[in-house]
Amino acid sequence: NIEGEIVKLQIWDTAGQERFRSMTAAFYNRAQGVIVAFDVTNPESFLSLGTWINDVKRDAPPGCFIVLCANKTELPVGSWKVSREEFTRFSEDNGLIIFEASAATGQNVNEMFMELGKEVVRKIRAELTKQSGQSSSDDDAVKLGADSKGSSAAAGGCC
Repeated sequence: NIEGEIVKLQIWDTAGQERFRSMTAAFYNRAQGVIVAFDVTNPESFLSLGTWINDVKRDAPPGCFIVLCANKTELPVGSWKVSREEFTRFSEDNGLIIFEASAATGQNVNEMFMELGKEVVRKIRAELTKQSGQSSSDDDAVKLGADSKGSSAAAGGCC
């Protein structure tokens, strides 16, 4: 539940592997949000971020929300090969929101997905409001996932 709406996220994980590179354009072309992650103990994963971010910006719709995830931050800072200053500067230079997270412990994972979901809902509401010429007050809020009669759309499977 995000801002009073039930939201279903569809997650595609390429794990940054080059073998998925040819498929990423298809993933990105309808994406409303993307999380690009790197491993703080692996400088090569950090150095490849520019390429992945450029791919998203090239192939995703305009305004696609991008989150940068610094993964493995549960490890002692002394074992990090990418400093907080480096990835903070990268996120600022690229206009990205950043989360320090841990896939191993779950630290900040839910928070990261919730923030991504909130931004996507806000973007869709703003686009629908703009299209309909309505104000964005709560009384005029667009009900995501509702049909023209205001009832929830039938739940279906993925795809």
